[in-house]
Amino acid sequence: MQTNWEKVLTDSQFISLPEVYIKLQQLIYSEDYSLADIVEIIGFDPAITARLLRMVNSSFFGLASQVDTVTHAINYLGAKQVHDLVLATSMADTFSDMNTPSFNMQQFWRESIYCAIVAQDLAALCDEKNSERLFIIGLLHNIGHLMMRQSIPELILEAEQLTQQQQIPMHESEERLIGFNFAQMGAELLHKWNLPENLTTSIKYQLDPSQTEEHQMDAAILHIAEFMARLYAQKLPVVDNTIEQLDKHALNLTNVNSEQLIELDLASKESLSSVIQLLFPHL
Repeated sequence: MQTNWEKVLTDSQFISLPEVYIKLQQLIYSEDYSLADIVEIIGFDPAITARLLRMVNSSFFGLASQVDTVTHAINYLGAKQVHDLVLATSMADTFSDMNTPSFNMQQFWRESIYCAIVAQDLAALCDEKNSERLFIIGLLHNIGHLMMRQSIPELILEAEQLTQQQQIPMHESEERLIGFNFAQMGAELLHKWNLPENLTTSIKYQLDPSQTEEHQMDAAILHIAEFMARLYAQKLPVVDNTIEQLDKHALNLTNVNSEQLIELDLASKESLSSVIQLLFPHL
C-alpha cells in the first residue's frame, strides 16, 4: 500500500515541464553553449518568446530601452536570468489549469506571486547578487501544497480544518495528519524535475532556515517572504510586531526591521497586478 508521500510523488509523474524549458535547462547546465543556441531553443515556442519579451519590457524590470528580440533580452539580463524567466513562464503554463476541486487557483497564484515579489525585493535590500533568482524561489515555494491538494485532497481538507480549529500554521497540521509538510514535498518535486539546488534547498528549509548550511540566505529570505504571504492570504497587515514572529536566525542573516517589512508589503501589493498580468494574463 502506498504511503501519502509515495502517492503524491507518483501522481506528480504525470506533470511535465514544456519541452522548450527542458532543452534550455540542459543547454545551460552543459556550460557549453552560445547565445545563438539559447535564442534558437526559445524561438521554438512563440508563446514563451512573446511572454518573455513582455516581461523584460515591463516596468517590473525598468530597463532603459525597448528589448525587441530574445538576443537583446539575453544581452541585457544574462543567460541565467533568461533561464529563470522561462522557468517562471513554464511553471505558469504547467500548473495554472490544474484540476483542484473546491480550490481557488487564482488566489493560490496571487499569493505565490506576492511571495515572489517580496522575496526578490528583500534579496535586493540585502544586497544579494542576482536577486532575481529569489523571484522564482518565491513563486514556487508552495508547489508542494498544490500537488498535495491535487493528490490527497481529503487529507488537505482535514489539515485546513485542524488549522482553523486550533489556530496553528498549516504546515503543522500537515505534519500531524499527513506526516510531512508542503515545504518538504515541494523540494522533493522540484528535485525530481532537476531544478537548481539553491531553489530546492531554499524551499525545503523555508520554515526553519537554521537547519541548512547550504543557501542559508536564500532560505532565510524565503522564510520571511513566506510568512508575509501567509499574512497576505489572511488579509492581515504587516505591522511592527510581525518581526517578533519570525525565525531569529533568518532575521540575523537578513538584518531586516519592521519598517522595511511594512514598506516591502506595500510595494509588493502595488506591483502585484502588473506581474500577474505578465505571468498569468488569464487571471
